[in-house]
Amino acid sequence: MAYKKSKETKQALIQAAKKLFSEKGFNKTSMRDIAKEVGITHPLAYYYYKGKHDIANEILDNHFYELSKIFNNYMKPKDDTLLFLLVLIKFVFREVKQNQKDLDFYIEAYRNNYSSTHETDNILIEYTLLIAKELDLSLDYDHAYLSIVLSGSVWNQLYYEKLEKGKNISEKEIRDTTDLIRWTYIGIDKNFILEKIEESYAALDEIPVQNVRLLYD
Repeated sequence: MAYKKSKETKQALIQAAKKLFSEKGFNKTSMRDIAKEVGITHPLAYYYYKGKHDIANEILDNHFYELSKIFNNYMKPKDDTLLFLLVLIKFVFREVKQNQKDLDFYIEAYRNNYSSTHETDNILIEYTLLIAKELDLSLDYDHAYLSIVLSGSVWNQLYYEKLEKGKNISEKEIRDTTDLIRWTYIGIDKNFILEKIEESYAALDEIPVQNVRLLYD
């Protein structure tokens, strides 16, 4: 019974966070707000999550997992895992962009240094190692991890320049630059990556929008 209650409380915190992130935005929502929405004490909320960053972590990971299952109905890794991953990431972000509140939360959450145990990052590292193996590149876990950290930092900085400083940078430029940084860092030829990026846009066009919400109104 204790396990069931714990699971139910965690789910209630997730749902409350989604509601408040949608209404107030990630940056303006506090852990105290989330606890109050659920009807539990502030300290008790911290028993289940380290903070709102960890809750955001779980929301993003669950969304990525749900979309990954859908995506597998349209595309398989087969012998080109790099193309598969390029399309998958674009597919997920395209879904997020269907709703402005989802997009705002996604960018705010990723621009905050909210967790070092982000499950989606672990999945990306596994794919990176597999891609390196397919392309006969020597790559260890630490190097793969650094490629994720580096490209994530570039993504964050470019969105900061776009949103906070008003720089004229398109979302496509941000996505393409992030991909180039990630994959050239592990030793893949730049021109090869550029070709794969263009292929990924064409492949994405063949997959319909699913309208899977990250948050909800």
